[in-house]
Parts: sequence; structure tokens; C-alpha cells
Amino acid sequence: MKKQIALLLIVLSFPIILCAQGVPQLLTQNVPMQDSIHLATDIYLPSSEGSFPTILYLLPYDRRTQERQQFCQFLVSRGFAVVIQNPRGKFGSEGEYLPFIDELKDFQQTLDWTLEQTWCNGNIGLYGSSSSSYNAQLLASTRHASIKAIVNHSGLTKTDELFFPGGAFRLNTLFPWLNHFYKGKQVSSGQWEAIFKEAPVSEHMDWDTYLLYQMARQSVGTHKIKVPILHITGWNDVVYRQTFFLFKDVKHFNPSVDQHLIIGPWEHNYDHTNTTFGEVDFGGESVLSSTAFRRKVADWFDHYVNGSFLPVPDKHEFFVMGLNQWIDIPTYPVHESERLRFYLQEKGQLGIESPEKEQAYTYVFDPENPVPTYGGVNSHLFPEESGPRDQSRFLEREDILAFESDTLSEDLYILGDMKVVLFASSDAPDTDFTAKLMAKRANGQYRIIEDGIIRASNRNTHLSKEWLEPQEVYEMEIDLGFSGIEIKAGEQLVLHISSSNFPKYNVHHNLKEHPLEAIHFEKANQTIYAGGRNASYLSLTTVPKSFIEQYLRPKGMNINK
Repeated sequence: MKKQIALLLIVLSFPIILCAQGVPQLLTQNVPMQDSIHLATDIYLPSSEGSFPTILYLLPYDRRTQERQQFCQFLVSRGFAVVIQNPRGKFGSEGEYLPFIDELKDFQQTLDWTLEQTWCNGNIGLYGSSSSSYNAQLLASTRHASIKAIVNHSGLTKTDELFFPGGAFRLNTLFPWLNHFYKGKQVSSGQWEAIFKEAPVSEHMDWDTYLLYQMARQSVGTHKIKVPILHITGWNDVVYRQTFFLFKDVKHFNPSVDQHLIIGPWEHNYDHTNTTFGEVDFGGESVLSSTAFRRKVADWFDHYVNGSFLPVPDKHEFFVMGLNQWIDIPTYPVHESERLRFYLQEKGQLGIESPEKEQAYTYVFDPENPVPTYGGVNSHLFPEESGPRDQSRFLEREDILAFESDTLSEDLYILGDMKVVLFASSDAPDTDFTAKLMAKRANGQYRIIEDGIIRASNRNTHLSKEWLEPQEVYEMEIDLGFSGIEIKAGEQLVLHISSSNFPKYNVHHNLKEHPLEAIHFEKANQTIYAGGRNASYLSLTTVPKSFIEQYLRPKGMNINK
């Protein structure tokens, strides 16, 4: 009882400690690199004298937005010093910006410089959001003894998957991002539609195509990361898969490392107030306020960097879409999960039994008339094309094969990874195959869940091309990412198979020419196989309803508590 009273007194006194930090000091310095280049750096310090645990925040975006200044000030109020720095060529830093390539040496020199300052006590936390999280992970992979923890907020990890998911170029995310943040060019959203349609695509790129592949080979050495990581992202975030890649890799290589997942329904650059993404309102339970977000970040750093008594969550926090409530689960992947297969069957059906007799379904892929992108886990730069949206506009296209399950007799809960294993052939030497998973609602709407793509020549590796032989059957796997969603009884699962999703991914010209540099187009005759020894199927990671009920967070106990 005495211990409980003592702990309560400490907790009650904590807000007083926060207030005692006073108004943060803001210093600006140009931190020198070994080649005499100086990087623009702001240092936020508590008003009191002393040395402090320090948070490094290394980002290519404007470090002085109101939101980022308030974020740094909040961390200072919790007793941290904060170093926020722009890389070469960005926002007052000297030199030329070249994202992802050879940046680590600058990060290491900034870390060394920080550790030499009298206000740093030698304990470092790394914060990053989006591409700046890649920077944090890269620095953490050095295993420097001073680095104690990371917060990975919608971060990047595997640049090969970021740039070339399934081998196709992530056109409407990476092209505008590089054009603006790498080259500093301004293009209005209305102009991009025409630019994306130009052939060759590379004609409008102010960089060599080879440079994209250099950037795509710069992935983090996740096997070297051995510090605790707080992950925060959303199911509708264009880079959410990167969070799962990092989490799974660290769990595999260093299973004793503490990691915590918070997965909401949010999109990239979530504003901490919105509840609607695409055409779906996820309700007030879905909101993670700015205050709660900052508190979760500070608590993580307080525990692992500052060594404080503050506890950290011992359960992962997942928002289940459809149900629109949170679950708190002790482990991920979930031990109670089950792989559920839905096989492509005759007459456009999806069923749990694989047909004994092989069936073949054909369509013609015309790259001059690609399936347009509409909804899904898509670029935040084009919000009108992102988020869960009704896909019924595509029902009449002849270049889409549609497969529907029977009406579900009970609720189905997807919680984990999803994929399509496809047996396919083509008369083209190279081509793409796409998959789109949807839930057909009782009202007739086709709610997109996720989609994916595979470039046939990259079916086994991103590193080299393996051309197709005409009409030979190949097995290919299309990654559909991850999800946490309830498909209600009375609804159906729907799978669309096609060969394009433009401009989310660049269109393949069905030739051996590089798709970003090709000028000519050729139609391709595609064949998808079902049943027999070439049984194509959809694979979902599911959990029983009893699992959801066991770990369901009571209503009102939302993510901000």
C-alpha cells in the first residue's frame, strides 16, 4: 500500500515537473560536415541549465512549420533537448539534396556533433515521419551506443518496395514527390494527369532513370536495429506496408527488441482531426489527437531514452475497419490467426474448394486504355483518388476478370497479410498483372480493401528480368499488403484481376523496352488459370470473432486515453 501511495504521489507531481521546464530556448546553428558543407539546424532546449536526453529529427521538409515547432516544444516540456535538421540543399542547408543516397555519413556526423554539446547527456532518441523515419532507421542501424529508441511515424524502410512495388514504378506518389522535394519544381495537381499519360514517362523526369534504381537500392539494414521502436501508421496510408516490413524484420532478427504498433484507419499526413477517408467515415473513435500523439511519442522516449518510471503499452493497438473500434492485442502476428484461401472458380466464383478441372479465363490488355486508379491505399497527393471508394464503375470493363464469393453467413475478420497467387500466361514478353480485393456491401457498393501488382519479368526478383515465353504458364504472387477489417455477414468478397492500375503504377507497354522509356504500345492477350494444377487463389489472414471480442476495447476508451 505504501508503494502504491508513493507511486501515486510521483504521478501526481509529474505535471508540475513539466511546467517547471519553462519556455524552451531556440538556437539555430549551421552544423559543419567533414567536407565543409553546413547543415541548417535548430536546437530546442529546456530553459533550465544542465544536460538532457536528446531527440534527433532529421527531415527534408520545412523544419519550422507551426506543427513541427509545437511538436519540438512539447518534447522540451517533457525534459528533452531536440535537434531538428535539414539535409543538404534543403531549407537553408548548403550543398545538393540527393534523397536516400549516401546520406548516412551526414547523419553520423550530426550525431557525433550532438554528443559533443554540453546540453546533451549522451542518450539519444530518433524520431522520424515519412522519409525522415528512413533517416532515423538508417542511423539506428549503425548500432551507436548512444541511440536508445526510435519512433517510426508512417516511415519508409524498403526503398525497393517503395519505388517499385512488384516491379512496377509507383508513379503518382514518387514522380510528384521527387519532382517537388528533390528538384524543387512546382506542378499543379491538374497538370499531372496529362504528364502521367506522356510517353515516354521519363521525358518529364528531371533525372536519369538509373537514379531511381540507385535510390531503390538504399534500403535500411533492418537486421542491425536493436533498439525499441514505436510504430504509428494507418491502414489507408500509402506507405503503411513499410511499417509492417520494419516490424517483421526487427522481430525476426532481434526478437527481444520491444516494439509497439498503433494502426489507425488514417491516410498519410493525417491531420489528427479527420474521421473520413475516401467515402468512409470511421467515426470519432478513430481520431488520434495531436496532443495524444505527442504524449505517446514523449512517453516512449521517456521510458527508453530517459529511463523514467513511465510505463509503455504492452499491447498493440489496431483499429478494425468496418467494426470501427480498437482492439488491444498482446502479440502480432496473431497466434490465433488462420490462413483462409478462396480459389478462383468457374462462372466467376470465389470458393474455398479448388476446382478439380483446370479452367482458363482470357482478356486483352490494351496499355493505351488502362484501368484508371480510383480509391484504395493510394497517393495522399491526390486525395480525390485515395481511400475506400465504391468500385462499381469498373464492373463493365472487358479487361477485368471478376470473381465473387458466396454471401458470407457470418462476420469475417481479416487481420494480417493478404496475397493472390496467380497462374497466368501472356503472348507478350513482359506485362503486368494486378489484383484488387473488395467487399460487396449489402447496398451494392464495392468497397475497395487493397490492391497490388506484379511485373511478370520481376516475378522472382527485383534485381533482374526473366522474360516470358508465349503462352507458358507462370506462377506469380501479388502482394495485397495487410488489413484489419470486418466483412459483415450478408456481404461478399470480390476479386478483380487485370493488368493495370493507372496512374498509381506506370502502365506496362507489353514490350522488353524499359516501361518508363517506351514509346510504342502493344496489346497483350492474357490468360488466368483456375483449378487443377494451376489453381489461382486469394489468401487472407483471418481471426475468429471470439478473438475480436476478447480484445475489443470498450467504447469510449479510445486511442486518446
